[in-house]
Amino acid sequence: MNKIYVIEEQPNPSSDYYVLPAIGHSKHNIIKCGFKDLPDQEALNKAIIIFVRYIPYDWAKLVDATKDKIKQIIFFMDDDVLDFNATESMPWHYRLKLFRLAATKSSWLKKNNAQLWVSTPYLFQKYGTWNPRLISPSSIPSVESCRVFYHGSLTHKSEVQWLRPIIEEVLKKDECITFDIVGEKDTFKAFKGLPRVTTIHPMKWPAYLRFTSSCMADIGLAPLLNNPFNKSRSYIKFFDFTRSNAVGIYSKGSEYEKVITHEKNGLVLATLPEIWVDNILDLANKPEKRKLMLSSAKDTILDINRLSRESYGAIKF
Repeated sequence: MNKIYVIEEQPNPSSDYYVLPAIGHSKHNIIKCGFKDLPDQEALNKAIIIFVRYIPYDWAKLVDATKDKIKQIIFFMDDDVLDFNATESMPWHYRLKLFRLAATKSSWLKKNNAQLWVSTPYLFQKYGTWNPRLISPSSIPSVESCRVFYHGSLTHKSEVQWLRPIIEEVLKKDECITFDIVGEKDTFKAFKGLPRVTTIHPMKWPAYLRFTSSCMADIGLAPLLNNPFNKSRSYIKFFDFTRSNAVGIYSKGSEYEKVITHEKNGLVLATLPEIWVDNILDLANKPEKRKLMLSSAKDTILDINRLSRESYGAIKF
């Protein structure tokens, strides 16, 4: 069985929508490689090499050293990356990247008799002298995931720092979990480098209300560390979580214990990182349990609203 090496900077839509579906029917062994994932020269014997958008230096050097063994070289592009003039409207740093990894490689590709794969009729026509192959895209299935989020404000910096290693461990142990966090540059930097993390810029209350009403999630996190300021916190995040159809995880010793019954309408945990890691992972993998807890949480909110309306009658002006 021959091997097909797919060379990509990182997992990307170009590979998933075009290249991998196009070669998926073959009986070849498909091996995805990053720029620095270099096999032994012997492994390239009768191999097919597909470069996705870019040709990194180390791989070009390896191909030059083994081109007599390689069966075929293919270059796929879904943007006009080989023509530097076509990138003039792009940011300079992106143009520099395309210049270095693609636009300067035309002669190298031709010297190595590479086949050109393109994504659109425009590219097919423009590079017609290369006898390119037009590759049609295929959709990819929805990725099963569990969306966990933390929507703290600027007053929750200590909670953000506390959550960072917890989220790192959770994402490492379960690739189906994604994480959203509200924050500015400091928060973005704190979580930069972790996979499947989205940092959401803080927003005004009307926008946040609409955001949590339309952007559904699965698990909301509300840790409260033991400090004087947190002693005054109420349980309104419970409303935000439920509005997002998410089940909440809350800290013991907080106001949340007045409305949350552990494992009925949420989880109430000691503020210990390993306990939060274990319970996030457990809840993420039990959608039926989350469904029952969410239903109970909605019933709790109806009770809270009823009792609150009754208490408003004592207000006299």
